[in-house]
Amino acid sequence: MRILSKFTKGPAKDDVEEFPGKSFYKYSEMDLGPSCNECFECVDCRKKRKERMKNKLGGEVYFSSPLDFNDIIDSQLEVENNVNSLDEKKLYLKLKELFYDADDNIEDISQELKKSNYSEVVQKVYKKQLEKIGILCFTVKNTNAAMWGYYSNNRGICIEYDTENLMYDITTNFAAQMSESLTRFLLEEKEYSKKDRDKGSKPNRTKYAKKIFKNEEEIVASLKENQVLTVLPAMQQKHFVQNLYVKRLWGRKVSYYKNYDIQRVKPSLFEKKDEKNVSGKYFVKDEFWKHEQEYRFILSLGGKKAIQLREGTVKSITFGANISNESIEKIKENINSKVNLYKIIVINNQLKAIPI
Repeated sequence: MRILSKFTKGPAKDDVEEFPGKSFYKYSEMDLGPSCNECFECVDCRKKRKERMKNKLGGEVYFSSPLDFNDIIDSQLEVENNVNSLDEKKLYLKLKELFYDADDNIEDISQELKKSNYSEVVQKVYKKQLEKIGILCFTVKNTNAAMWGYYSNNRGICIEYDTENLMYDITTNFAAQMSESLTRFLLEEKEYSKKDRDKGSKPNRTKYAKKIFKNEEEIVASLKENQVLTVLPAMQQKHFVQNLYVKRLWGRKVSYYKNYDIQRVKPSLFEKKDEKNVSGKYFVKDEFWKHEQEYRFILSLGGKKAIQLREGTVKSITFGANISNESIEKIKENINSKVNLYKIIVINNQLKAIPI
């Protein structure tokens, strides 16, 4: 029962992210070859390959949908319909968050949810939750032999990201890309321009948000693509991204359990109003994946999304032990000169990353 209790409770909602340190790492293969079978160096191939390389090396990170995961159990556990534990206002806002961009009648969905634990509408709401969730996966070091073999055949790269810069970029770029309907919903019905909106329930996260998002001029510049936010005073734009971080971005280490332990738990469909812990359903995987030492970010209402990174967010690139010198030179051509470079070597049967 200890395992089940830990799984269902998860970390406290007011915990500032469980940081493994000042950096996150992401392993990747490098697509340096041709893009089609008909040619080797056509213009289209070169253009697409160059763009992919540029984005991967410093331009962006990508939040994926759980619905696209190769592990179909990951983040898709069967849920319990706990709709009757929510008051009417809470339920309305939860459903409005999910269906703000749809024509569905929220009152009809609410009434149908209350009728059955296994109705089609329960599955519809759960699927909508999964569609609106974005998940971004990292690991905690650049010398994981299993990850080098699994993701890049020791010929790829491992990119290091600065933790605070990454969180800043995710939050502000999410806000910049946000649709008008979602922006207005968060402003008008959720009061995201309010100062210290969640200070009472989440004092630690509120304090941390104020530390990261404090430069109003920089924040205003980062939100210029969002026509709803740009008309707000600079201070309200700052409060918006602070509240967006506090409520919508969660980072946690993944916990690994035996499959039969995971099967014994049924997470709630909706987060309970008085629940003081983050649901573990998005941060739990089968122990088969334990070698990944995964750390993941959850972006609520983000869904599939490419996040543009500022210069300085990528700290270093580590090359696999078997990468060719030609590939290293091509990569160097596409990165900032301030990015540190390392290469994996084997010493006493252990992987070491040495500067190059």
